[in-house]
Amino acid sequence: MHSGAEQTRPRIQVSNLVRASFLWPARVVSQPLTLSQMLSSASGAGLMLIGASAMEPSEFALFALFTLTSLMLVNLFREALFQPALIARRLHENAYVPLRYALIAALFSVVAMLGTTWAFGVRDPASLAGLAVSAAFPVFFDWQRYRAIGQDRRWAVAHADLIRFVLTIAALASAALCSNAVALQIYGSALTVVPMVFLLLRLPRIARWEPYRTYRRAAGWQLVDFAFGSTLIAVPLLFLGGAGEPESVSGVRLAQSLLGPLNLALAAAASNLVADGVTRAEFASPRAIISRGIALGRLLAGLAILLVASLILVVAATGFAFRGVSNSALLLGLSLVGAALITNGWSSINAIVLRILDRQGRVTLGRAIIAVLTVTSFVVGYALSGTTASLVAGFLTLAVASPLVFITMSARSYPALQS
Repeated sequence: MHSGAEQTRPRIQVSNLVRASFLWPARVVSQPLTLSQMLSSASGAGLMLIGASAMEPSEFALFALFTLTSLMLVNLFREALFQPALIARRLHENAYVPLRYALIAALFSVVAMLGTTWAFGVRDPASLAGLAVSAAFPVFFDWQRYRAIGQDRRWAVAHADLIRFVLTIAALASAALCSNAVALQIYGSALTVVPMVFLLLRLPRIARWEPYRTYRRAAGWQLVDFAFGSTLIAVPLLFLGGAGEPESVSGVRLAQSLLGPLNLALAAAASNLVADGVTRAEFASPRAIISRGIALGRLLAGLAILLVASLILVVAATGFAFRGVSNSALLLGLSLVGAALITNGWSSINAIVLRILDRQGRVTLGRAIIAVLTVTSFVVGYALSGTTASLVAGFLTLAVASPLVFITMSARSYPALQS
């Protein structure tokens, strides 16, 4: 006789991975948040590919730093404000983020982008102003996206991201826009105004909301988690891009875009898991959330191995390169980013499950351990042999540390949560 935990343990066979690869179009059509994440990832990757194809290496290196800064700001307020409010709706129906909170987030983004772009060497007043002001728009758009998810308007979110994707592709109409780092970054941020307004017109006005203190504790844990998460990859890349060999960092940033389907798969899995936990009665129990999370983690790892191996083989066999990134830099980036994503997809979904079940402190502790190990590797690698060695040491440490920490942590936490 088996225990209840053993009876509900999901079993993922190789045949399930094959079946999933053939059935994914139908799954996407039936899951608007998955489609939304695909379109959002395609928009970000599209801008990176446009820049890599049209810009000189030095110009693309600057553009890669701009996009990384903008992404960090969006993720900062997603973790510190929008996502905690969404999760809080499991217990508090009116846990929405009001306009005043979004305005504070946008203002912070403007100031942060201004200081960062100045540090990157931008001195033209018009360029500084355009980059700074436009940094607020993606934050406002993300605010509306999470409002829509919280109200179960999933198709509205997918339609908004479709609008963003179409406008991103429209950049190809201007060669001057595509070849200029400042202009393309401003365009990529400013175009989010259109889908933001699209959502704004389709959502009811927020008449009542819970004060921030309702979900401040959870937000605080996620903010600390974000701080540690940023030190894993984003902060080292910003430092190395500004002080080291820009092409190596550009190769990593481009690899992150080419491997975007893995990030979107993880983001879609996390979004659906959180949304289902908030809006679906069948996922009200911890056992249901845990079982689905375990199955998703294994599936994501299998798909990651297939995609990473395929891309590396194609790039190596063809000698493919972009105008802004050489073949060797791209291969290095694909290998390092791919290794981290394979183990991250398997392990990080368990961190999401623990967050949904209000085990915030454990996740943050795990992220802190991984951050210390990874940053130490980045620093030691840079001290010993420069930028490339730093990237290799940091990414490989991350690939090993993530599953060791989160899989071990979840294995010890799940039995008590299911009892």
